[in-house]
Amino acid sequence: DELLLNVATGNTFPLNRDREDFFCVTVSRYDVTVEGTNDDWSSKSYLYIYELLPEGEQELLVKMRYDSLQANDMTYYLRRHEISPMEQWYYKMGSLPSNWYDDNTSGWAQGHLGAFPASTNQIQLYKKTFSLASIDQISSFSMSIRNRFAAVVYINNQKVFQIGFSGDLSDQTTTEHVYQQADYYYFTKSIYTYGGAENTPILNVGNNVIAVGLVSITDTQKASNFDATFLLL
Repeated sequence: DELLLNVATGNTFPLNRDREDFFCVTVSRYDVTVEGTNDDWSSKSYLYIYELLPEGEQELLVKMRYDSLQANDMTYYLRRHEISPMEQWYYKMGSLPSNWYDDNTSGWAQGHLGAFPASTNQIQLYKKTFSLASIDQISSFSMSIRNRFAAVVYINNQKVFQIGFSGDLSDQTTTEHVYQQADYYYFTKSIYTYGGAENTPILNVGNNVIAVGLVSITDTQKASNFDATFLLL
């Protein structure tokens, strides 16, 4: 295994100062362990790990500190995104096919953030497939959607997230939900129990499909600001 960073026990840093290190991580999973010779680190001492995103954005993956008295977790198992920023997505603008959230991409075009065309109305649809070799030791996922208005997300034909409107997405769906700006907005969910049998995972070993439907406030808000990430936890 490759060692990315090792800070020796007993090493000290000046108080009230931050240290930053940058790494290019190419493995699918990496482990982070904190240790100490005392019972805990100094007050307000933490280790933060972020993933860098486009346009100067960053995603917090973990905030941790060594504290044996509180029985904090000392090791975290972190993974690279299954879907990273600026990847290609299938898209369809202005129309709503039946079962638009399934794995059928016939008639869908492909693009990425900055290259998607404007919609012809308030509806924007996006879809992406990905493959998993295993779902062992995975309990949940974190997904970010770069958007400004309402959204609904399906994974493998099951609705897992919705904000800004009620019911199923239709040609007549409208919303009054709006963020101050287009940005990456996050939600975290368990991979289990979405209307099916208890403890049945929503993710598959093999192929999976994520579908995102966006609804703007009016049909004059047609520009696409969409991007998304998907991280297993």
